[in-house]
Amino acid sequence: MSFSTKIHLFWLCCAIALPSFLHGQGAWYGDQQTLWVQGESGSTPIVNLSSDLRAIARTASGGGWIAIEENNQVIHVDSSGAVIEVIETVVGVQSLVIAASGQVWGTRPGLDDVIRIESGAGIVSTHPVGSVPYGISIDTEGHIWVSCSYANQIYRLDDSGQWLGTYPVGFFPTGISAAAAGGLWVAEKEGLTRLSSTGEVLWSETVGTFPIAVTTDLQGRAWFCCQTSNEVVVVGDQGVESVIDVPDRPLGIAANGDGSVTVVCRDGASLVTISGEFEIVSVELVTNPNGHGDLTGLQRALLADPLGDQDLDGVSNIEEAQFGFNPLDASSVPAIFIRGDTNRDGVVDLTDAIHELLVLFGVETSPCLEALDVDDDSRLTLGDAIRILDFVFSAGPAPAAPFPEYGPDPSPAQGFPCTP
Repeated sequence: MSFSTKIHLFWLCCAIALPSFLHGQGAWYGDQQTLWVQGESGSTPIVNLSSDLRAIARTASGGGWIAIEENNQVIHVDSSGAVIEVIETVVGVQSLVIAASGQVWGTRPGLDDVIRIESGAGIVSTHPVGSVPYGISIDTEGHIWVSCSYANQIYRLDDSGQWLGTYPVGFFPTGISAAAAGGLWVAEKEGLTRLSSTGEVLWSETVGTFPIAVTTDLQGRAWFCCQTSNEVVVVGDQGVESVIDVPDRPLGIAANGDGSVTVVCRDGASLVTISGEFEIVSVELVTNPNGHGDLTGLQRALLADPLGDQDLDGVSNIEEAQFGFNPLDASSVPAIFIRGDTNRDGVVDLTDAIHELLVLFGVETSPCLEALDVDDDSRLTLGDAIRILDFVFSAGPAPAAPFPEYGPDPSPAQGFPCTP
């Protein structure tokens, strides 16, 4: 076998064997009698319900809080579905969100207020807002945002419930999600809106019919589900990026740790998974699915608790997300390395070029193949070893970032595995 053939086969094997770093945390959803968790092989029941589930907010431990429609209750359950506590709420709760402190906030349209719940203590405070509060979200500063559908306004509170500001928006705001870069995404009956952190309208457009829910993905984009036009609309920094047709009446949507989103389609009797490239990758047929909110826990990790470490792997939630990793999965963690430092001794020298050749020929292995991709072109070739030699002996171009200091891969999804 020729030298060039060996190099080509080694690179091809690496591409085929490249493991997936991103494993989604299963989305929760309800039907008329059960709380379910979606897994790779289908859905599994975890809690029996007395009536329809309305809202979900996932916890750092994998459990969550759920709001039940007819019984005026918020129920705290662990990751296995065991009930920890039941909170009576007098009237129904429409939406839930969990702060970095672990406190739970919910909207009560029947009383035009929001409630603050502490585990073990129940409702610890109530805070009046505008007419018919619907959506609720917590931003990276810990501020609570509330959409008031009949008032056509957004309220902003601090983490103790003190009023900070009220901002007019379009007609009948419903679902909201904090924006990763600050401010808020707002679903309105007649359009989509983005607000700055001070309530200024940064962008607004009429897309889809009756947007009802929104989530924020790992890239900071907003995904809106439009319940009447049966569409999912994806919005980035430059505006609308995609419009995707889905089954009837999408009511809930949640971002996953692998970059995809899960859409709960009530009348379409299905859960739809859409890739980060806007392709429908799976459709699971289920009966009367319902529920909206933080179905996976990703929104809590990215927005309510960005500086926390939900998977306890030593890297903050927001840092992992910024580099394309999953903050919900401890096995998905950005390793730090120096590009060109193939033997990982902290410097780039002749020994690294020799080690690279040994790995290319299959004589040795490396836990950080990305360090061997010296020019960061997503290929491992003889040219990488030559570039090291050129840099060391002839003042040639330096290795690509991260160099000369340790750092994470700027674009891990396009490269090779690198483990701590």
